[in-house]
Amino acid sequence: MRPFGQLLKISVEAMLRQFFLSEQLRMEQNARELYISDILNGNFQESTGTFLAKGEVLGYNMALPRIALVIKIYNSDWSVIQTYGKMEAEHNIELMEQEKRLRILHCVKQVFSDPQHMISYTGTNNYVILFALKEDDTETIKERLSKIVKDFRNKVERESIRFCVGVGSYYAGLTGLRKSYKEAVKVLQILETKGKGQLPQIVYARDFSLEMMLAATPKEVINVYRSHVLAKKGAEAFLNDAKLINTLKAYFSSNLNISKTAKELSITRNTVAARLEKIKNLTGLDPYVFNDSVKLKVLLTALDVK
Repeated sequence: MRPFGQLLKISVEAMLRQFFLSEQLRMEQNARELYISDILNGNFQESTGTFLAKGEVLGYNMALPRIALVIKIYNSDWSVIQTYGKMEAEHNIELMEQEKRLRILHCVKQVFSDPQHMISYTGTNNYVILFALKEDDTETIKERLSKIVKDFRNKVERESIRFCVGVGSYYAGLTGLRKSYKEAVKVLQILETKGKGQLPQIVYARDFSLEMMLAATPKEVINVYRSHVLAKKGAEAFLNDAKLINTLKAYFSSNLNISKTAKELSITRNTVAARLEKIKNLTGLDPYVFNDSVKLKVLLTALDVK
């Protein structure tokens, strides 16, 4: 029996070592999650030096510049309802969704494999990456991120999901990193508010500066601006005409080019010109005049984000 006892002893010791190693890794991961959460929530005011040292202990080079990325997962495959009966559907959906989220997290860690990228996942549909920068050039950063997002899209293709990556701007320090995170979240919220149809797979906060400024503007201020822009009697009717609104938006997105606007809307140039003339008659603002176009553009953007 002694050899068998020795074999059992070795097996139990191996199991215990594996258990303690797994527990240590779990505790380390929890510590990292908590550390990233403290950054995002601004819980580092007591002693910045001590907080940075804690990050170094966790393996992060806190001297590296970082920007915040938020990957938001949208739709999922609900075909499980067809697979199981209605009584079991709710439980099975929740279980399968949790497993799917973990698979997506694994894909996130694969594409953001640099150990200096700080990855956080709290069990929701948002995955946060505090992305370590290796270059200062904006275009180079965009190229790098575009490649990573493309790799991520390929890895999650079979998960039947849509996603969008919000990218905050760079700001120095821990408070700057938190600001970058809030920007990334905000730009996704703006897209959801104003966007219809297919969302882009990556969007940069710096490209939505006007929208973000207006989103932070009090509603009372927006209403005052609206009343000033639409001061002409009957001008409010312009906002209730979907054709005029869509034409004006297409006109702005086409850089005030009537030919491109007509092509985008699949109508004639004369129809576009007629609608722009109608907008001028209703509002007293001429879309062909730069200052008037700016007023109308700001108004439409403000109403979209609000």
